[in-house]
Amino acid sequence: MTTVNDFVSVEDVVAGSATGVRGRLWRLRPAEVRDVAVSVSAEILRLEAIRVAAVDELALNPDEQVLCCRGVGRWLATNTMLQNAAGNKIAALGAALRAFPDIAAQFEAGDLSLDHAAIIVAFCESPPKGMPDRALPSCMKTLLAAASGVEATTIKLRYAIAVLERIFESDETPPGEDDDLNVLRI
Repeated sequence: MTTVNDFVSVEDVVAGSATGVRGRLWRLRPAEVRDVAVSVSAEILRLEAIRVAAVDELALNPDEQVLCCRGVGRWLATNTMLQNAAGNKIAALGAALRAFPDIAAQFEAGDLSLDHAAIIVAFCESPPKGMPDRALPSCMKTLLAAASGVEATTIKLRYAIAVLERIFESDETPPGEDDDLNVLRI
């Protein structure tokens, strides 16, 4: 006989505490457990966007507690279970997104992971030397398309970046291949 306490919904699991979650999950059908996994993943993306925005706001308007740490990224690591590198990455992404509202909008909409947003920002901040400034918006759109949706992978995004780098290769010889610079005279 099923009682009211035995009924568990996907929403209960997603919104509930992690304590005892396995006991609630076993009562769900496999399709519902899949729904839980997808819903929680979307919630994580939403919360990451909020965290990046909040940390960036603290970077712009720090209080005494943030000022006592070596930057807002370290403050975040000190007050959470994150490592310094992860806190600094979040802080750096927040600051970088100020200059790229299209990337920020897609990230905040939950259609772009934190790692993919950081990769695209890094490309936009340091585009290939041979790329004209007017090409940046269309390249950014290409990268955003490659990184959006459930079929997006880091490999797919890095491939798109590699193609763009080949398209905009500079005619200048890279320093590592310049024989005139790589000669040692004694």
